[in-house]
Amino acid sequence: NGGADKPTVKGGAAAKARPQDDDFQLSQALSLLKGLSITRGN
Repeated sequence: NGGADKPTVKGGAAAKARPQDDDFQLSQALSLLKGLSITRGN
């Protein structure tokens, strides 16, 4: 079943090959949270 293997390759190999994407998403989420807390006045 080649179709069943494709998601595993995408999620595993791609994530290991590009770890900087996780850092980018983390910083993006953090900046979003900061912006929300600022607008809410917390």
